[in-house]
Amino acid sequence: MKTLYVSDLDGTLLNSSQQITPFTASVIAELLRKGGCFSYATARSLITAGAVTKELDLPFPAILYNGVFIRDTQSGEYLARHTFESGRILTLIDTLSKKGLWPIVYSVIDGVEKFSYITERLTPEQSHFVSTRDRADPRLREVSTTEELCMGEIFYLAYLGSKEQLSPLDSLCEGYGIHLFQHDTYDDFYWLEVMPQAATKANAAKELAKMLGCGRIVAFGDGLNDAELFSAADECYAVGNACEELKLKADAVIGSNDSDGVAHWIYENVLTKGDF
Repeated sequence: MKTLYVSDLDGTLLNSSQQITPFTASVIAELLRKGGCFSYATARSLITAGAVTKELDLPFPAILYNGVFIRDTQSGEYLARHTFESGRILTLIDTLSKKGLWPIVYSVIDGVEKFSYITERLTPEQSHFVSTRDRADPRLREVSTTEELCMGEIFYLAYLGSKEQLSPLDSLCEGYGIHLFQHDTYDDFYWLEVMPQAATKANAAKELAKMLGCGRIVAFGDGLNDAELFSAADECYAVGNACEELKLKADAVIGSNDSDGVAHWIYENVLTKGDF
């Protein structure tokens, strides 16, 4: 039975320097050459994911924004997409803005992905995040009004701040979709992310497996946003640096992201056995 191997990127397939090591690249290339199916499921966009996975040259579609989109990595075509009902998500934005926090809003405007923000209303953590974006990124969209902020088909809200700031807001997101509250992989702050109800890595992995004719899913991850993915997998493995909650859901804990844990598992359990 054909298997889809699907991995998270940050903290899992990528090392702590946000890189794919030569060993990981060579193992995945060998898996693909032998007819295996490998892809990734990430909170990143196709632009930022493509920048850190260029060594892989993956032919298969990727799962983006934690399951909001499945996109062809070669053509950029949207194969699946989920967005919010506009009126309802605007209510949540208004509710949280009254608590003094405003989101970075990801939306599709005239067919183009954008992330919009009002500079004066960003937290220091959000300002840091925006400052790390490539200024040539076509998604960047600085606006000055709430009306501009909320234009287009909204598919993702990102609140960044301290644990004390964001933790009380998590419960306010109930009923508006999937909401994830977790520590950043690389920096000392927290994310509160809100996505459409159907936008999960689990749903996207099942859909991608069906597209590729795969009857099994083997998943790898490190964070709470991988818990749903693990629930959809026939086998699931947490890297050594994963959060404790995810390790408890895993079939086994493998090597860390800085020791090529995913690649070593694939080499030892797939390539050497020829079971694709």
